[in-house]
This record gives sequence, structure tokens and C-alpha cells, in this order.
Amino acid sequence: MDRIEIAKLLDSGRRQLRDEVVGLILTQPFWQQRFGSEIADRLTLDIESSLVALAKSVYYGSPMLFADHVRWQRNQFQMMGCSTGRIREICTCIWNASSEQFPDHTLSAVSVSIQSALDGLSYTGVAQNMGDLHVDLAEALVAATFDAHWHWQVVYGPEGRDQSLYDAWFFIDYAIDALGNGRSELMRQQLIRMRQDLTSRGLSTFHARQLVWLLDQVAETRMPAEAVAELRHVMGVALHAIDDTTESGLALLGAQERIVAEVASQLTTVGLSPHDDQTPSEVGWYLAYLADSIAAGTPEPMCSYTRWMQHWLADQGLPDTPLRHSYEALSVAVGRHLPEYAAREALSVLQVAQRLL
Repeated sequence: MDRIEIAKLLDSGRRQLRDEVVGLILTQPFWQQRFGSEIADRLTLDIESSLVALAKSVYYGSPMLFADHVRWQRNQFQMMGCSTGRIREICTCIWNASSEQFPDHTLSAVSVSIQSALDGLSYTGVAQNMGDLHVDLAEALVAATFDAHWHWQVVYGPEGRDQSLYDAWFFIDYAIDALGNGRSELMRQQLIRMRQDLTSRGLSTFHARQLVWLLDQVAETRMPAEAVAELRHVMGVALHAIDDTTESGLALLGAQERIVAEVASQLTTVGLSPHDDQTPSEVGWYLAYLADSIAAGTPEPMCSYTRWMQHWLADQGLPDTPLRHSYEALSVAVGRHLPEYAAREALSVLQVAQRLL
């Protein structure tokens, strides 16, 4: 079968193929979670136009026709807040649906056009270097988050490592897009969305920051210094976007080291820190949720973490005594180290959380 006949076959089966592709794409929760149910109509139109371009590409024997269309489509999706990886997924879905619908002897021409499009999505320079390490970086990031701390395991569940890896891969995908396009706002906007997603699931703004810091660490051991410097610039812009700029938030940030040191010392003195080297980190988590509560104007983030800690301690067969002493020590420390207006906000949050104990 020559390419003209294959193109006609693609065209005649376009509607069925389109619907199958849209169905495959929507198996990923991302689309409806981010855009709502109306995204199905948008995807239907976009996939229709992609299949028209694919048929033309095969008809004229010019893979670049489809590659140009897919690059244009990436620009449209990036304006919606999607990364290049979503376009790669769409191309993969087109290939999978085509493989199911069309005879094997027609697929070579389709494969050439799709592969050309995928190749055309790659960047050059630092972004290409990071892209080459994409899977390795994602695996290292998950090892430093999901594998290393129970917070991430609670959010994703005991069988959630694959989903954690998938999310880490896409987080890095935005960094690659930001580097490849020279547009730091792509990473900035994604970190804002990531913070919203993580906090809605019970994590904190600090966890979002931790993702950035850990990505910096794993990149530093795998990428050239010049490339890491460019990545740090992009991530620095992103981090500023999730800063708490309220007076009370800034006051808490400025005093956090003194507060952590004082509370950790008191817990050690009363024998509630069996691992002294970990105690400052644990106190830091209390402050992270306290900061989120102050920024949000509601004690719920702190209360949510309090309930988490109660369950965690109970799972270890322990009472919530460490929580009680920690909150008492925190109340004293914030009163000592924060200005009156900030201490008043912090104490009101801690008092609500203490009532849960």
C-alpha cells in the first residue's frame, strides 16, 4: 500500500481514531483535575487537527509537516500550563490507537511521522543535557522524597511510588521546558500549582520548596556546573513565587532558626528526642505547617498535621506526649522570639491545634 492510500485510510478512519485517542488521554487524571470535564471537547478538536496533519504528512511523504504541527501544538498547550511531556503522551496515544486500528503494513509511514514529531520536541543546550538525564533525575528525586520520608508515603499511599515517580518526571519536565524556552515563568507557574496540589493533600509549602532543593542536589551530581547554574536561576525565580510576604510570615521566617533551636533543646532536656540529630528537622516541620496556617489565615494546615502526627505516633504504639510538649515549647518560643502581632497569630493557631490533643 503506497503512502497516498495510507493517508486516505487515516482520513477515512479519523473520527474513530480521534475518539480512541481522546479516551486514552483522559485515562490520565491530570486533564480533568486541571481543566475540568470540558477539556474533553478541547482535546477532541486538538486531536482532530493532529490527525489531519498526520494524514497530510503521510500523503506528501513529509514527516516535517506533522512535526511542525506538533511543535505548534506544544506552544498552545504550554500557554494552558501543560509541559512538553503531555504532548509526548498525546503522540504516544496516537501511535497506540493507530497500531490497534490499522493493518501492520500501513504503520511504517505513520511511525516515521510520529517519531519525527517526537524528535522535534527535543531542545538543545542545557535543556537537552537535562532531558538526557530526565529519568535518572526523576528516580533520584523520588528516592529523596517518597523513599526517604513518611510524609510523602502517606500522601501517595503504600503503593504510590509509581505515581510519585510519574509526578516527579513531570515536575522536571517543566524545568526542561523553562530552560529550553528561556522562560522561567513556566517553572514558576508549575511550582505554584504544585504547592496548591501538595497543600490540598496535606503536605506543606516547605514540601514544595524541598522538591526544588532536592532537584538542585541531584542535578549538581549529574550535570555540568554551568548547566546547574542555569537551572538554579530558573528554580530561584520559581521559589520566590511561593514566598509568604505577609508581615507575620516574614517574622516567623526570620526567627525560625532561634525557635527551632530552643524547642529542640527543650525536647532533648525532657527526654523526648531519642535521635537528637533529627529533632531540629521534626520541629522544623511544625513550623512549616504553622507558617502555612498563618499565610492561609486558618489553623487547618496545623490541625491537619497534628492529626497526621497523632496517627503516626499511634501506629508506633506511642502516646501523643511528644506533640503536647512540642506545642507547649513552641508556644513559649514564638512568644519570646516573634513581635507581638506575629506571636498573637501563631499562638491562636497553636491553641486550636492543642485542643485536638
